[in-house]
Amino acid sequence: LVILALAGVFSIPQLIRDMHTSDWIAQINGSRVSYAEFIFRARSQEARIQMLRQQYGQLADMLLQSLGASADPRIFALESLIRDELLIQVARSMKLRVSPAFVTEKLASPLFIQQELSDLVPMFVLDPYHGINTQALRAYLQRMRISMSDFERKVDQVLERRTLLDILDGALYIPDFVVKERYQEEYLAKSYSLLHFNFGNYRTKAQQAPVGDEQLKEFFEQKNNASKQYWMPEQRAGKIWEFGTGSYGVAVDEDIITSYYHEHKKSEFLEEGSQVQIRHILLKADHDTSMQSVYEKAQKLRAELVNSPAIFAEKAREVSQDEATAQQGGLMPFFSRGTHHKALDRAAFLLQNDGDISEVIVTDAGAEIIQRVSKKSATYKPLKSVYKDIEKKLKSKKFKEQFAQEAQKAVSGELSVDQLVKKTAGSARDIALVSRDDSSAHNKALFKIKQQGDYGFYVDGDKGYLIQLVTLTKPYLPSFESLKDVISQDYYQEKASELLQQDMERAKELAKTDDIAHLAKKFSAPLKTPSAIKKSDAEEVARLQKEGLPVDAMFSISAQGDIAEAKVDLDGFIIRLDAIAPFDNDEFAHEKDKLKKQLQSEYRRLLGAGFVASLSRNATIKVNESLLTTAK
Repeated sequence: LVILALAGVFSIPQLIRDMHTSDWIAQINGSRVSYAEFIFRARSQEARIQMLRQQYGQLADMLLQSLGASADPRIFALESLIRDELLIQVARSMKLRVSPAFVTEKLASPLFIQQELSDLVPMFVLDPYHGINTQALRAYLQRMRISMSDFERKVDQVLERRTLLDILDGALYIPDFVVKERYQEEYLAKSYSLLHFNFGNYRTKAQQAPVGDEQLKEFFEQKNNASKQYWMPEQRAGKIWEFGTGSYGVAVDEDIITSYYHEHKKSEFLEEGSQVQIRHILLKADHDTSMQSVYEKAQKLRAELVNSPAIFAEKAREVSQDEATAQQGGLMPFFSRGTHHKALDRAAFLLQNDGDISEVIVTDAGAEIIQRVSKKSATYKPLKSVYKDIEKKLKSKKFKEQFAQEAQKAVSGELSVDQLVKKTAGSARDIALVSRDDSSAHNKALFKIKQQGDYGFYVDGDKGYLIQLVTLTKPYLPSFESLKDVISQDYYQEKASELLQQDMERAKELAKTDDIAHLAKKFSAPLKTPSAIKKSDAEEVARLQKEGLPVDAMFSISAQGDIAEAKVDLDGFIIRLDAIAPFDNDEFAHEKDKLKKQLQSEYRRLLGAGFVASLSRNATIKVNESLLTTAK
């Protein structure tokens, strides 16, 4: 849930100390959001994104996109802060002030603190039975130089947003028939018949009708008038000189390399991060058992384990609901940061000694208790093994700085190109005519130069390039005769597409009453009848997509006997849903809760996003662009 996730993110101690500074990043209906808060939010999100990329690799950006979150930490920070402020303003306009009694009640719940206040309240100030240990909290705030009034104000804001979102959530109702429809869509196997209209056959048919020059000229003019299809774009040619660290004679002292290694050892030369091994006990919440009751049960179990840590493995075998580890006494393999759920990761690495037992942790799986078994310290690559890499990096950096200074002088005319080339042994080559759609680095630089004869420069990796615009040709329309063969091919392709579409429309109409096998013969369209498939069967779905079948269009049909059409590349398909497997009440009962949670999550996200979007449209929002562009 994007909105719910955003509502739980807010400033931490340094932010609270700095939030009264005069710099602001945004004004929402006249209320300012501090630049300090923006910087913290951006840095926090950057750390989360890095953790996601370590865990999910290239899928991380897709995951962020599916959640509606920007992969740019600055954009995420700005958008989330504006959303938070909009929600606070609505909450206050509705007079949703939280009472001291309500705040006290929430701060007495360890479960609520872990779920909503984990970024503000450190784990060590939690009392497992009474929420926050007031004495420990006061000592923590005093050490961090945070006033109690500032702390209380931030908690009030979180609770006000939470209350407003709960009100929105209360408006969300998922009827059973919607859950059944989702079950039918995802889990019931469906059988299809598909007529495959091969584009190649229609091209052959179209080419059987001869076309004269007059028709082709008319086609040529029509396409040019509509989209300048046959116009040749602007083209440029140039000359480029390449420079490298060797020609510049760049050198880096040994003490500078050694200093760089020690300064960047932890961030750049980690060989293997610290790892921890734990035992854990998992108690799951389900439709029969609430999270609150599971949490209370876990608290009692923890108290028993704290008194007798040696029985942890035995208890894990008895009560843990993690099938993968229970019989091993809850023992998990060594793991690094970012491997498991954030709360479990944090708790595991905060345990100071082997045998220590954590507080009760709330994760997506349920309530968990962990015991540290062993910890391995981080190891770093020795200087000797990375010396050459550091030297190369520092040489490259020094070269770039020197080259940029001298290339700028050459571009401005302070230094002649001949002098620069002679001084640094640059090598030259010609660039043949290229158009703007060539995405190479030298092409981009070439098209940034304003006038023929002028120079530009750029750096790519450990090389520097000086580039001159030598030739510039304006866009022009070639003659019909020079393009006749291409125009003829395009003409037949368009005619083939028209013929294919005509047959598909006829076949779609006839398929409502005619036998589909008869239609396959009538239109010379091969009939495909893949095995019954479930949308939830990801492996089979991927296989059919690889075969070139229009799987998304197939699943878009909901009623037996209905017909749809689709295109895959240039080929066409007529699809009929032939049969749907009978409704399985037992399977539905098993999957119902999961499906309902999925729907609630989807609808809640849409409802929250729509609500905030409506607030944004009606708000006066001003962004401090100068600070936004300079934020790092």
